[in-house]
Amino acid sequence: MRRLFAFALTTVAMTGIAAASPKLAPDLDGHRRGASVDVIVQFKTSPGAKSHAAIQSRGGTLHATLPLVRAASYSLPFDALEALAADPNVAYVSPDRPVTATLDYATRAAQADLASISYGLDGTGIGVAVIDSGIDFNHPDLAPAPNAAATSFNAVNPGTSCQDDGGHGTHVSGMIAALNNSIGIVLQEN
Repeated sequence: MRRLFAFALTTVAMTGIAAASPKLAPDLDGHRRGASVDVIVQFKTSPGAKSHAAIQSRGGTLHATLPLVRAASYSLPFDALEALAADPNVAYVSPDRPVTATLDYATRAAQADLASISYGLDGTGIGVAVIDSGIDFNHPDLAPAPNAAATSFNAVNPGTSCQDDGGHGTHVSGMIAALNNSIGIVLQEN
């Protein structure tokens, strides 16, 4: 009987906090009881002062609000997680995991190496390059400066026009080098 009881206690201890509520991410089990844990709390409705105060009353500290996803990041005691998950406005609690940018596949996925591989272009002599759907070089804000040259190259259909049918490339170019503020920002030389 003691072995069965010990097995039951071990099983309960191993299932951890994530088994206590489907609102708690399973990898929260890797944290120690009694320790503080950094979490992102997603709410069913946008969190306000009442939501933040409820977490602060459990020993939590607000780090940042994330209004786009109805969430906020907090530090709070691990032991407060189960009570937090019982809050009807809480949708999900996950660790505030470290996030880093990776570009392992970006070059190939965007075919950014096409100009180099297929055409031998390596950026030599280029101050700023805009790789986009096209640029309207006839726009009055993009008239070339006295010491600048505007060149276009169509990598999809070499030798054909690079006219910007959608306007995106012209807008991006305007942010870089507009002569006035009708399509982009003003950049002044010092």
